Amino acid sequence: MTFWSAVFTGIVYGLTELFPVSGSGHLSILSHLFKISISDHYLFYALMQLAVIVAICVSFWEDIIVMFYELMAVGGRGPVAGTGKKHYPHARLFIMVIISTVMIALVIPVAGIMEKLSDNSFFVGVAIFLSGLCSFIFDKFDAGNKSEKNMSFADALIIGLCQCVSCLPGMSRTALTMTAGAATGLNKNFALRYSFLLAVPALFASSIRNLIKGISQGILWGDFAPYLAGTVAALLAAYGAGRLLRRVVEKHNFRAFSYYCWVMGVLSIILAFIF
Repeated sequence: MTFWSAVFTGIVYGLTELFPVSGSGHLSILSHLFKISISDHYLFYALMQLAVIVAICVSFWEDIIVMFYELMAVGGRGPVAGTGKKHYPHARLFIMVIISTVMIALVIPVAGIMEKLSDNSFFVGVAIFLSGLCSFIFDKFDAGNKSEKNMSFADALIIGLCQCVSCLPGMSRTALTMTAGAATGLNKNFALRYSFLLAVPALFASSIRNLIKGISQGILWGDFAPYLAGTVAALLAAYGAGRLLRRVVEKHNFRAFSYYCWVMGVLSIILAFIF
């Protein structure tokens, strides 16, 4: 992989993994258009996923710190223990994220089949198109009133099931989990926060899997500089995407993402008949 192709791939993945447009779908399109096959560079894929995790953690650092403190407080320890609080909403948020994450175990038996579908441009195109439909539906939902204080276990289970569906190549994790959150009555801003926090354990598990594959492929030290540059590009792009998406949610306008997904979905379907 060349230096600039790695940087380009990192930017595309960093943006599309957090935007509701499907990172996996765009990597599939890149592999057909520019012959940049991630299946030959699993180590790079793992590094990009870790970069996105870092970007999310930086963007939501306060939430993560408060969750840690409140979890300690439940056991009577830490700086917020004994402050008179009867409830610890961020500790509850942590439990909800775990409940949603556990659901992804349902995908493990079919993970191999899902991975092979990434080579099917027609399937990827349809999935990207459906991701756009999810963003369109999300835009139409009225603002809910649920947050970490009052979302239910059933809400977490529903969002977790939708995250399982988002493991299909071309399906956007952000689009599906945010739309599922809005459908269960979550406040849209909180639905975004929950979607991003939920992505951390899922991406981490996937990155470990890809890291193992990359090591088994053999490490080509000549690719070290391109991989590093692409990883930094993915980190910066993901951080920028996260900040921009928060502003978009506040303005209640996701239609642009819908239109983009529909165009890219049609493009991917067309590629199915060319390659």
